[in-house]
Amino acid sequence: MIFKVSPITLLEIVSCSLAVMLGLLFLTRKFNNRRANIFLGIFLFSLAIEIVSPIIDAINELNQTNLDFPFTSSLFTLPLLLFYIVFTINKEINKKWYLLFLPGIVINLASVHDHIYLRQFEYAFNAALLFWMINIIKSHGHRVLDYYSSTEHKLIKWLYTIIVIFLLFQVIWISEDLLLFSEMERFGSLLSITSTLLTGFLIYWVAYNGFTQQELFSGEFIRNEVEVKRPKEDSIEKIPTTEEKSLFERINGEVNDGKLYTNADLSLRVLSEAMDISEKKLSYLINTCTQTNYYTYINTFRIAEFKRLAALEDSKNLSILGIAQNAGFSSKSTFYKAFKELEGITPREYLSNKS
Repeated sequence: MIFKVSPITLLEIVSCSLAVMLGLLFLTRKFNNRRANIFLGIFLFSLAIEIVSPIIDAINELNQTNLDFPFTSSLFTLPLLLFYIVFTINKEINKKWYLLFLPGIVINLASVHDHIYLRQFEYAFNAALLFWMINIIKSHGHRVLDYYSSTEHKLIKWLYTIIVIFLLFQVIWISEDLLLFSEMERFGSLLSITSTLLTGFLIYWVAYNGFTQQELFSGEFIRNEVEVKRPKEDSIEKIPTTEEKSLFERINGEVNDGKLYTNADLSLRVLSEAMDISEKKLSYLINTCTQTNYYTYINTFRIAEFKRLAALEDSKNLSILGIAQNAGFSSKSTFYKAFKELEGITPREYLSNKS
């Protein structure tokens, strides 16, 4: 029997097939961060299963058939994405989080796939997970600033795009439900096309970033036991003790006099080993004595060094990036970002004002 399919259904079939193939790649290829990529692979499988339902509905409508798919994965997809994010940033998993898969298991065992109250539960459940993931990614950004002097390839902001797409899905699905009870059903096809295109882009986005960034976070990225407690902006400023001031002055002197900051790979861990002090203690001293984070602390030295080098006659033949690399910056993007954040102007504007 030959089934009739619309162009949109054909695109959904392609997206579904691509998700399955990519899922297999993430599951079978050996990556540094294998645990995270296992969840990414299963996430893509779950996404593919979600696409199956509208494909079958469209085929049934065009061909007057009564095909059915007995499994729904709509309550598994986002928990899998959450676990991928958590394992990617090497954050400790709370065993209770595995209960997030329980609603999906119960609904499939009960074979209740299409009920108004179930859809409402799905919307609330998925929205809560999406905002939870936003908070995790945001917190991770703060952690990176406490451990590294360069944020290049260490942030996972590309995941915000996935979260935004899923939030759009929530809006589209709720709108489709509302259209069933209104006279605006003609807009349903437009929403369906939008959802299909977003799904295709989502799969492409996951594939591109999953493969290009999958090895950035190994088990040594950030140690789980070293949690830095950053002071809240509205909290009372903590005053370091005399002993803490003395210890920090020693650290500060060695970083400055020994030009340790010129090491582009100078992470909190590397510096703590050089100073023979624990990461937790070192981060605490930096946060308390400077009221800032490790990222700002180290890059302040580098920017000062850049200014000093730029004023030398020997640097006249060097590019801005060349001078920045001599000061300890690892790349142009890292340098420009840090300089603009700390100085309020670009390096080129700074040099123009000096000439």
